[in-house]
Amino acid sequence: AKRTIIDLVVKFDNEGEASIDVDPKYHSLLIGEGGKKIKATLAATPEVTVDFPNKSTGSGIITLRGPKQEVALAEFAMKSAVKTVLAENFVIEVAIFKAFHRNVIGKSGETINKIKAATNVRIDVPDAKDATDVITVTGKKADAEKAKTMLLKVQSDIAVIVNVSV
Repeated sequence: AKRTIIDLVVKFDNEGEASIDVDPKYHSLLIGEGGKKIKATLAATPEVTVDFPNKSTGSGIITLRGPKQEVALAEFAMKSAVKTVLAENFVIEVAIFKAFHRNVIGKSGETINKIKAATNVRIDVPDAKDATDVITVTGKKADAEKAKTMLLKVQSDIAVIVNVSV
């Protein structure tokens, strides 16, 4: 019994905790589908537990607990993962006249798919019935900027054709 108590004291002395504040909208991207990303991120630190706050709290504090050395490694891995997620999810809003949205999409999505393929971004075009004319581009900053330029070029090319034909 004495040995068990000593083991527990040693274990508690070696316990560590770290907190990382991350915008809650990125939590699901850090966790990944079925927890795959978080498991991969923390594969080298199996004794560390990770606590994400409940969505209803609005908190962004992610808590890591476990042996001090593993917590330090896990914290480094998590900060690296956060940096990657932030870099890959840069958002630009591009105002394109609603009348040109169909041109941006193209026949069977041809134009928008070419832009996506060339820039490796996600492009969200609002529904025709939505009041907004803002198209959202998400990806790495340089790629998103390139996609924005391509989207604006589609609009300007069409605007020139419209002006000439009128």
